Amino acid sequence: MRSYDYSFLSALSLPEGLSSLLAALKSPSGPFGHKAAWKPEIPQEFDHLARTSSTEKSQDLSLAFSAYTQALAHKGEPLLSAPCLVLDILCINPLPLEKGALLGGALLKNSGYPGIEASPLGKTAQRFGFFFQRALERSQIHWAENGNDYLPFLEMFLAVIYLSIQENGPANRRSTGKKLTKRVQIETFVLESATAVSKAEICAALPQVSPTTVEAVLGSMVRERAIIRIGGGRGTRYLSAAHSLPSQQ
Repeated sequence: MRSYDYSFLSALSLPEGLSSLLAALKSPSGPFGHKAAWKPEIPQEFDHLARTSSTEKSQDLSLAFSAYTQALAHKGEPLLSAPCLVLDILCINPLPLEKGALLGGALLKNSGYPGIEASPLGKTAQRFGFFFQRALERSQIHWAENGNDYLPFLEMFLAVIYLSIQENGPANRRSTGKKLTKRVQIETFVLESATAVSKAEICAALPQVSPTTVEAVLGSMVRERAIIRIGGGRGTRYLSAAHSLPSQQ
């Protein structure tokens, strides 16, 4: 039987990249500024989902939300707890990823990060949907048996938050007012991915960028040694040099 408990997050050893991302989001000089007080109330989005779900799913949603509020009551970090709750919600009652992201934003707003409301989280999640879906699938494995790994989804969710804020600067008080260029979008996808990605995967995730542009940027990144090329032909994949093993470089 599935159970819900987010207390493990307080002792979770985070990978270096995720730890740095979390620190950047939490910093008083970061995108959210100083953290506000937690409002122990149910977001309207969650309440609507629970009321429109089947009895069994509604019960599971209530159990998951109770575990979430308990984690926050014990000084848990919402930026870690909220994505885990969103993952469980998506496993209990599958939703479009952008709706899951918006639900996560509503949770964070009530949990001390009201600045999240200004970022178009749903649109960013939709645009990065390929990687978001892949992270979700990895974190769903053995979910029903309480044996799943939250880290892939947690890492992707925080990355989407960060990218949403960075790309849509006008909505943020520390904005530069600039949109990400196509080159930066490609670089971000490849460098943020913990696993090697193919040109086809990048094109699928960034339909607004032409394959020719993707190929040109990848070639430039390889020459600059920002990424490494693995394999050849249609099986060629690209991996951030920061994530590669010495034997791959």
